[in-house]
Amino acid sequence: MKFKLVILLLVATLFTVGCAEKTIGNKEDDHIQKYVKDSKYPELEIETEIGEYDTYKYAIHFPRTDQEDVNSVIKHLVAKQKKTFVSQAKKTKTDKGTFSELLLDYKITNLSDTLLSIVFSSSKNIYGQESHKQMYTLNFDRKTGKQIKLKNLLTDDSSLQKIARLSQNMILQDAKAMELSDVSQVMDGTKPELSNFSAYSFSNNTMDIYLKEEQIGPKEMGTYKVQIALNDLNGVLEKSYTDSLELKIPNETELLSNTTTGQEQQQKQSALTPGVKYVALTFDDGPHHQLTPRILDILKKYNAKATFFVLGNRVEYYPEIVKRTVDEGHEIGSHSWSHPKLTSLKPAELAQQINQTSNSVEKITGKPPATLRPPYGAVNDAVKQATNGPIVNWSVDTLDWKHHNKEKVKQIIRQNTRDGSIILMHDIQKASADALEDIIIYLSKQGYHFVTVSQLLQLGDHPEKYVGKVYTNG
Repeated sequence: MKFKLVILLLVATLFTVGCAEKTIGNKEDDHIQKYVKDSKYPELEIETEIGEYDTYKYAIHFPRTDQEDVNSVIKHLVAKQKKTFVSQAKKTKTDKGTFSELLLDYKITNLSDTLLSIVFSSSKNIYGQESHKQMYTLNFDRKTGKQIKLKNLLTDDSSLQKIARLSQNMILQDAKAMELSDVSQVMDGTKPELSNFSAYSFSNNTMDIYLKEEQIGPKEMGTYKVQIALNDLNGVLEKSYTDSLELKIPNETELLSNTTTGQEQQQKQSALTPGVKYVALTFDDGPHHQLTPRILDILKKYNAKATFFVLGNRVEYYPEIVKRTVDEGHEIGSHSWSHPKLTSLKPAELAQQINQTSNSVEKITGKPPATLRPPYGAVNDAVKQATNGPIVNWSVDTLDWKHHNKEKVKQIIRQNTRDGSIILMHDIQKASADALEDIIIYLSKQGYHFVTVSQLLQLGDHPEKYVGKVYTNG
């Protein structure tokens, strides 16, 4: 099963800041893809490395700054996590079609003139073992480029004791947490020792402390975040840092649905004509800032409709592309928020992947995605129950992510397309963008008409009637 765990697709090595996204080939190992992309912070870029082997897969995302001292520390943490995972995965025997998996992602919680706080979330699944999640944090003095350890922030020896007391009080007042834990476990896991509070970051109002799995209770508690108001830390932390804790996060994507005319979208979908051959072109993992508009141009040229299964974490970066897609009569489907294997998630995580994406799309288009395409096509009862509509996989896989060859994309489609086929491509893959016009011309000559998956499956105006049903072709 192919691995497409993409949270934000990007590039490693040096490029000019104006380069929004570019792929770097890997001459040493074609199992590895690397990307770089501009972030929503002018000071940062995003790097990604994706590794895909038969027995293990990984996707690693991390920020890159203009300070080499900072980058060095970040890369050391990333390299250590990757090395540990790969070593464990190589020693693990897997069954056919199964693999070990690592997802290392990050979030910027504070970016000020003085401070940079980064929270890394690691989700590791070694085949045959229990999954393991952990939070790692890095904090930097942006003026010097030096890493800030917790001990550097404390004003005196009593500061850690106060942080411990505040943390203990907050956990003990958390009724849900205390259903799983008890006082002795909490007190033991929050002793005033630096090792217990080493994972910390700052938002604009709080100091956030990340406790490990099983630090204050059983594994089912997961990682636990303690949020302490900065006002409660007066005299505890060095004032030079607390004075600088002011986020510079851009405003959220504006609600664009009010300006979405979408005349073609508002038109009621016409029924399929008996005896006519139909096919659904679908594109996963976008939107892409260059390739998706190019694909839309080609579709418009031939009046062909398609379905785009978007990643929620990319939608927020390119709302205008999503808006254009809908305005031109195409369909938006959900491909999850960050491309994890949905069947491996806990119920709350699964719901977040689906709901967060739906909310982001609805904010732009005025309506949530009608259909879901789960990453890797992975479906179980939990995924079916978590969806609000049908699940759409595919019957023709172009494998564009694997061979990066437009001629192979065209060959696969020519050899495998039938009436009712659902064709899988990716609008982040240049091979599919390069092949698309020839594909449309060829299939048109064979008598095919291009429709959205909802039209092909004749879902009508009420896809909720087909909740949990899985389709691979029309």
